[in-house]
Amino acid sequence: MLKKCILFMLLTVLFCSSIQVPVSFAQPVNDSTGITSEQTEKNNSGDSFFSEGGLSEEVNPFWTPEETQFKKTMRYSILIGVPVVHIIYGFTVWNWGEEDSWRWADERWYQKDTDSGGADKTGHFFAHYAVARISYSFFSYTEQSRSRALFYSAFTAALVGTMIEVGDAFTGEYGFSYEDLTVDLAGVAVAVLLDRYRVLDEFIGITMSYWPSEGFKKDKDKTPFNFAGDYSGLKWMVNFKLAGFRYLGFDIPEFMRYIQLDAGYCTRDYTDYDEEYKDQVNPRRHLYVGVSVNMREVARDFFKTDKKSKWILEQPFKYYHVPVGYEKDKTL
Repeated sequence: MLKKCILFMLLTVLFCSSIQVPVSFAQPVNDSTGITSEQTEKNNSGDSFFSEGGLSEEVNPFWTPEETQFKKTMRYSILIGVPVVHIIYGFTVWNWGEEDSWRWADERWYQKDTDSGGADKTGHFFAHYAVARISYSFFSYTEQSRSRALFYSAFTAALVGTMIEVGDAFTGEYGFSYEDLTVDLAGVAVAVLLDRYRVLDEFIGITMSYWPSEGFKKDKDKTPFNFAGDYSGLKWMVNFKLAGFRYLGFDIPEFMRYIQLDAGYCTRDYTDYDEEYKDQVNPRRHLYVGVSVNMREVARDFFKTDKKSKWILEQPFKYYHVPVGYEKDKTL
């Protein structure tokens, strides 16, 4: 049964990644209208379920209107490579295939008596949000159509989430969790909205911060990739960025560009690292609010005229929150 599921997922990846929509790059001008074929394609793309028009240097400064072999290689490396890497990782690290029969999980949500107090659910949401957005950063270069770039990025992240749950269903430890898959797909949906609508992206950020917990630092068997399970060192948050008002046409003071309001969630003392580090643990869930510096705006100031360098420098701050500011914590 497991082999059939994995084979089905691989065939799905190969089939979907083989679909190509022909794009014409010649731009003859219509004598009667003066409109090029490229403009016509953009005007006729209103039937897209995402948006009108194609991509441009405003979305990704590396974008060019022609199809190249390098773009093809990048496109299919992501569409095929990302799922395959997760399959390999799942079998080697998460013990996929150790059970022959399907196993369901009943993990619930954010209750205090769950295994992680809901930290794993927030982590799932953020991980697939990040996969979708990072994928879009690449597909916004390889594709001519925004709708296709959005579809590929959403497809990649959603497929990875589904594969992980199917693989977990054949382990003795995890099982298929509909809760995990639900938050995975919610993260993908939010990523698509922010990538589709620039104003939303300038107003809203979804970020995380991390500092290794004492238990994790003392664990002898840890690897750098284990940090995702170090919930006592992780925080996730939503950032409301005041810089977004400029994209609505408001003439706000310059200093307001650098201010963002944060609301977040984290848990402490739920992990094995905590239990091994302390004689007694006290599992806690935390909500917090704060004010911090919008590092994306800071990064943009480093390269005022170099769009490519500015775009590259700001990418990490789409996902990682630098804790420069003030926050107030409330224990649930």
